[in-house]
Amino acid sequence: MRTTAPAAVVLALTLVAQLGATAEAASLPSGRKPKLWSPRPLPAQVEVSGRDLTGETRASAAEHKQFSPVAVSWPKAASAVVPLGSGRVTARSHSLPANAAPLPVTVTAAGLSETTGKTQRDAAAADAESLVRVRVASRADAQAAGIRGLLVSLQRADSSAGSRMAVGLDYAGIVDAYGGDYGSRLRLVSLPACALTTPGRSRCRVQTPVVGAVNDTAAREVSGQVVLPAADGGGGLVVLAVESEQEGTAGTFSATSLSPAGSWAHGGNTGAFTYSYPITVPPSVGGPPPGVTLAYSSSGVDGRTSASNNQA
Repeated sequence: MRTTAPAAVVLALTLVAQLGATAEAASLPSGRKPKLWSPRPLPAQVEVSGRDLTGETRASAAEHKQFSPVAVSWPKAASAVVPLGSGRVTARSHSLPANAAPLPVTVTAAGLSETTGKTQRDAAAADAESLVRVRVASRADAQAAGIRGLLVSLQRADSSAGSRMAVGLDYAGIVDAYGGDYGSRLRLVSLPACALTTPGRSRCRVQTPVVGAVNDTAAREVSGQVVLPAADGGGGLVVLAVESEQEGTAGTFSATSLSPAGSWAHGGNTGAFTYSYPITVPPSVGGPPPGVTLAYSSSGVDGRTSASNNQA
């Protein structure tokens, strides 16, 4: 009888299985049968309550309020003489014409004089009679000094001694003058007095953050305390500015660290440029994981994803 190759293989496997079963049965005690394999029982299914999923109602347009920037209103150049007093006195209602725009400046006596030898009560009384000239620079003058915000100056208008005062600059009119959540990134800085006379010089553009200054984004005001020196024959000028920085409540614009993970190459006189960036993949169940790389080539293939096996 002639047998084909596949049939011969099946016959051989059957004989081997029978011989194995016979050998196992022979090794067991008399009367016992070999234990056959059976799958493990499946765990009992746990029922949970549920409901049919229906289409959700889309939110109305009123719930998704679109952002609309505040109209930008840059203050014009103005000046006012402000008595400090013992309370919160602003520069918005003093020495200005009736039709003039209010100054975005608030000045308040801090109470303690810098002059030695005076008691706190005498210092407070002296501050209550102090007069301060507040000047707001135009936007053009502020830009000339390297400021993309508000620029103001404070100077005593009387012969009072130097004292500490609280200053607040209202930026509500320019809160959306620039992008990137500009209002939340504003800070209070001081500049040299020459920023008003020779703003082109680099030493006149040095910005020094006012220690302890805060940005109240709800009130849209940056405030802090500064020392206002005595006039001394026309001196004692303090220049302050509201300027943006890289970080705010919405994030940061500071540079990130450069990672050496990617690699690039150029093709010399061909002008070709290639860049590759490896992608980290989770470990494999058995054996080395595959290598995945994002690659760019300026010659032919604009972008591709390649994968390779890391086996040696």
